[in-house]
Amino acid sequence: MHPADIVRIVKAVPAIAGRLGASEPGRRMSPGERATLRRLDPANPENGIGAVCRLLLACGVEIERLDAPALRRVALAVHFQALLSGSGADPQAPVRAGAGLVQAGLSEGRFRRFLTARGPAFDDQIPRLARFLAGRGQRLDARPLVELILLGGEDGSRAEDIRLILARDYYFALGKERDPQAA
Repeated sequence: MHPADIVRIVKAVPAIAGRLGASEPGRRMSPGERATLRRLDPANPENGIGAVCRLLLACGVEIERLDAPALRRVALAVHFQALLSGSGADPQAPVRAGAGLVQAGLSEGRFRRFLTARGPAFDDQIPRLARFLAGRGQRLDARPLVELILLGGEDGSRAEDIRLILARDYYFALGKERDPQAA
């Protein structure tokens, strides 16, 4: 995926979340389309690609430039956000993603599995993480997670930078939680 497309989609995260969770009837997606996005099979997004494209277009994302692999990444990112949408999660919450994972109670082992996953294993972790966060109603800044999804969870330098920042924020919050005097 072209870096400029990633930047555009990450910037659209608040608009996408707004469409998924808006309370005003004119802005909110239909319940059927939201359900389609929540049930989307990221490995085979063909059944829900219409809902993905309509959502992206409504949020001003230029989809005509996205090739098939990019559309799969975007479908996974939208699926992630759709799963979070029922939780009241705010994609721009002031809670950093790593700290939000601690606040939600994500275990260190599960966090390490998420951080070290690549390829299909990474893709499998995304819906699990979203369901975990949604189940706890955790608010966090979802943009770094969406960017990591769009990057394919691979080993590129930007993806590794995101992982390091997630780890820094996770372990800082974990340390504060374990010893409030230390932080």
